[in-house]
Amino acid sequence: MKKINLLWILFLSLHIFPMAQSCLPDGIDFERQGQIDSFHIDHPGCTVIEGPMRIQGAEIQNLLGLSGITSIGGRLLVQADELTELKGLDSVTTLGGNVDINFNKNLKNLSGLSHVKTISGGLRITSNYSLETLGLNSLTSVDGEFSLIGSISLQMTDLNALKNIHGDFYFIGSKANNLAGLNHLESIDGNFILSGQQSIQNLSGLDHLSSIGGNLEISSNGSLQNLTGFPPIESIEGDFSINQNSTLQNLTGLESIQHVIGKLTIEKNYALTSLSGLNGLVDVGQLDLFRNDLLLNLTGLDALTSINGDVEIAYNNTIENLTGLNSLTIIGNNLTITHNQSLTSLTGPGQLTSIGGNLNIHFNDELLTCAIMSVCSHISTGGPYDIGANASGCSTANEILEKCAVAVNETGNENGIVLYPNPANDKLVINGISLDNVSIRMTDTKGAMIQGWKISGGSIDISSLSAGMYFMSIQSNKQNIVRRIIKS
Repeated sequence: MKKINLLWILFLSLHIFPMAQSCLPDGIDFERQGQIDSFHIDHPGCTVIEGPMRIQGAEIQNLLGLSGITSIGGRLLVQADELTELKGLDSVTTLGGNVDINFNKNLKNLSGLSHVKTISGGLRITSNYSLETLGLNSLTSVDGEFSLIGSISLQMTDLNALKNIHGDFYFIGSKANNLAGLNHLESIDGNFILSGQQSIQNLSGLDHLSSIGGNLEISSNGSLQNLTGFPPIESIEGDFSINQNSTLQNLTGLESIQHVIGKLTIEKNYALTSLSGLNGLVDVGQLDLFRNDLLLNLTGLDALTSINGDVEIAYNNTIENLTGLNSLTIIGNNLTITHNQSLTSLTGPGQLTSIGGNLNIHFNDELLTCAIMSVCSHISTGGPYDIGANASGCSTANEILEKCAVAVNETGNENGIVLYPNPANDKLVINGISLDNVSIRMTDTKGAMIQGWKISGGSIDISSLSAGMYFMSIQSNKQNIVRRIIKS
């Protein structure tokens, strides 16, 4: 008799209380509240949804009818103006596709997803204007893009378990006071965009972030004062942009950065007075400095030795000189210095030996001092240039070369090379370098190449040249020296 009763109970449990099961391989759409309320009647035992789930309807007010669902295999879309919370999805632990929670104007939190540990796709939370907290306490990784965009009331909390974002991370447009909710984030495999934050004053909260695989952009953050709290990352693998942060005063916090593989752009930071914070930067792919109206010089870039591509310094209204580029030796492509209305001197890059492309210096109204070694060398050795509309003395290549004649050391032992006598009538002796291992070029004051001289033993025969002033470029595989020569 007891055996019969047990079989009867098992029969009832299988038919009245069906076991959890996979279901709905093609997914399910909810457009009305009634469909949600009757879900377990229409789909008894359905807890593991194999396909996507779309919750999109103006009259949907709650998701309580979906309680018991543990997994959604495809995309989850939530877009319902009357929703204030996601309670009803509390049992979900696994999301197998993209998650899009967009344009829910009354949604205040996502705590209904508090048991989700991983999202196998992207997580896009966009334009939920009343969203205050996330409530994603268990989330450890997002396999795709993670976007928090336009949730203006959001405070960055309840992401304390998040360690890895295997795609881009966009945090754009909120009133969050800080980034403390990201204090366990270790890696972002793609781009990291922090933009449009109204209240964040620094980057505290990113303490454990050790790698950013793509571009880094910090832009349009209206209260950002400095970058303290930036993680100890040595290399930015893509471009690095610091743009339109209206209250940013300095770059303190970036001391760990040594390499920017792509382009470093510092633009329209109207309160920026110093580049201090970039003191550890050694090399960049490209450097653009635009419209930083309070920047006086480039102090802070003192460790920078090489720029592999272009350099453009433009429309910085208060910059006076290039002090700070003291260690720079190589610019791989073009150097452009233009429309800096207070720039008076190019003093700074005294170690620069090579400009790989065009030299463009124009529309710097107060620029008087251009005769630095690298500029003299580039022009006198036939490098391409576009020079004009600067102050008198720097407005043409000829004006600059005339000043180079005074500025360049004629006989001193710069880099161990001594040239004498100077002025000379027939022969110039060069000590400190073997003439067999160098390339020598001579130009007149207009930059035209001069022929007719020749190497004879350890000296240079200039007897056939007309009396006057010339520039001699002595180039080896390690250095390029330019000297003024007077033929008497």
